Amino acid sequence: MGALEASYTLKLSENGDDVEGAGQITRECDLKHQILSASSSPDFWMKEFDEALQILEAPVADSIIGATNFLFKEVAKNYKVVFSGEGADELLGGYVHYALLRKIEFLEKFPFAARSILRAGMGIVWSIAKSISPYPGQFGILEREKLKRFLIEPDPKLAYHELVSLFHYKNNLDFNGPTRLSLRGAQQFDLIHWLPNYTLRRVDFISASYGLEVRVPYLDHRLVELVLSSPSRYLMGRHGDKSPLREAHYKNYSKQMIWKNPKTPFLISAKDTNSSLMRDAMIANLENPADPTGTIRQLVMENNLLQLLKENRVLSPLESKMVFSAYLTARWFSIQNEHSR
Repeated sequence: MGALEASYTLKLSENGDDVEGAGQITRECDLKHQILSASSSPDFWMKEFDEALQILEAPVADSIIGATNFLFKEVAKNYKVVFSGEGADELLGGYVHYALLRKIEFLEKFPFAARSILRAGMGIVWSIAKSISPYPGQFGILEREKLKRFLIEPDPKLAYHELVSLFHYKNNLDFNGPTRLSLRGAQQFDLIHWLPNYTLRRVDFISASYGLEVRVPYLDHRLVELVLSSPSRYLMGRHGDKSPLREAHYKNYSKQMIWKNPKTPFLISAKDTNSSLMRDAMIANLENPADPTGTIRQLVMENNLLQLLKENRVLSPLESKMVFSAYLTARWFSIQNEHSR
């Protein structure tokens, strides 16, 4: 493969700092900085969702599929091979639940902060969770109840599921999870299960549909072996999430201080999710889901998702992810049914 020529950054209505930071780095690397601006209209995202869901052989119920589809579709107009950053969060501890586990591990080093006290001290962990969350909006009752269930669950597999899943687990279901509830245990579990079954599945299917080959250098076996053979404290640097990566680039970007920028999750603007067009589409798909198993209907009823949408208010981060997950899954089944006719 020839030399790198350009980098692509997706510009949303609320990620201006990320776009500017990416521009500074690409200029330092003598690359062309291509900015792809996503439309702020709800019908733009609904179109991208539908295109992605038509490509996927199994539903990936996350709004990032729309951004992935738009990005790869545009990049494929000029290039056939690209590098992407998948795997960095799993390998270098970038997810928000890693940050919480990191904080709890630190507190448990002290006798007065043993896990039993942490379970009783809900207020302490609640404050920590809110302070490290990169998501905008106010945490609500659902987030607090979820964190409480995580703290009191003695089974590490079920506790981890409670921490990372959108919906509350059911006691009659069997869930996989790490055998020990720690940053390294969670990291290894995600590398084995979450990464290939969710993240790489999304990237592989959507990129291939546009004739694009995506390479993931963070998953080079030499880097993976180096990180996993290092002590877990290697991931607990003073710079927060992805400390090893931040520290590696300190000398290159210390003047711009880009390396200190906090990680920001992908989020569609609240203006889009709260629009009547988006809500009407969600309600229509969730009222009569085409899922033959009945699972979506059960989730909708047990979690009052239709009521949340009809209240016409700004949803909390967890509420928003729940309705998006159910909607995109229901929409995938609807699209599959349309194609099978």
